[in-house]
Amino acid sequence: GRALARRVQQVCDRFVPDGPFRVVELGPGDGTLAATIVEELGREPDAAARYSYVLVERSPSLRTVSLERAQAVGTRAGISVTTEEGLGSSGPFVGVVIAHEVLDSQPTRRLVYRREGWQELGVRAIGDRLEPAESRPSRPLPPNPPATPEDGEIWEHAAGTTTCVRAISDHLASGVAIVIDYGMDAAELRSAHPTGTLAGVRCHQPVEEPWTHPGRVDLSTFVDFTRVRADAARFGLCELAYSSQAEALGRWGFDELLREALRSAPSAEARVRTQLAAKSLLFGFERFRVLELAPAGGVVPPIT
Repeated sequence: GRALARRVQQVCDRFVPDGPFRVVELGPGDGTLAATIVEELGREPDAAARYSYVLVERSPSLRTVSLERAQAVGTRAGISVTTEEGLGSSGPFVGVVIAHEVLDSQPTRRLVYRREGWQELGVRAIGDRLEPAESRPSRPLPPNPPATPEDGEIWEHAAGTTTCVRAISDHLASGVAIVIDYGMDAAELRSAHPTGTLAGVRCHQPVEEPWTHPGRVDLSTFVDFTRVRADAARFGLCELAYSSQAEALGRWGFDELLREALRSAPSAEARVRTQLAAKSLLFGFERFRVLELAPAGGVVPPIT
């Protein structure tokens, strides 16, 4: 979070050094990331005049939780923290859009290839249970299906990712959008996960059958970054960087922050815990990718 805040500061310095500068976080969850970023931004003496932080969360319960957590920090820092219904609720703006683990949770259409062609993958009720089921598609296939699919290959298509990228293009007048999520390029997805990536988590534990307990299991699929990047180009966004999370953290000054944390650790045990946490962040999330986008035609901010 602190490294990401450093990137926000850099972009703000580039565009509007004196503010106002809006940070919009899509899907803030419980507000932990927002609180960390707001706290780091609040270290600046003129933070109140420079920054505002907006949470865009669909879940009413999470909206309340995230606002309470981030607003408590914002009050101490003098930074306004509010919620809005959508990215463009207040019109075009100058700032940073943060989409952290948002695209992976978009509603996803799943199809499986059979000899007769692509079949819809869904569920059917058998008594009081739900089980996987296949059927002929009742609506047109999504665009650009995989070429020469193998029998049993599963294709996952999340239309919401396109909608999200389009919204960024429509409303981010100047600044940077930072997409952080786990995923792969299309070719790598097909090779590594020919039967799809659908996963479910309930109470922080993986669920073997994700379709059970509808509404009580968090569902996700890997992000197809090839399609996200193509959508960004199609909607007029300029790609600044596409890398692993570890590489992005390096660009954002993580090494300096780690050295600072180790120097201020109160004990040897605390230093070891800090080092282990840093190692986990850098090497335990190898499937996480970071994509930075900016409106084409504007002043492109540096990525280092």
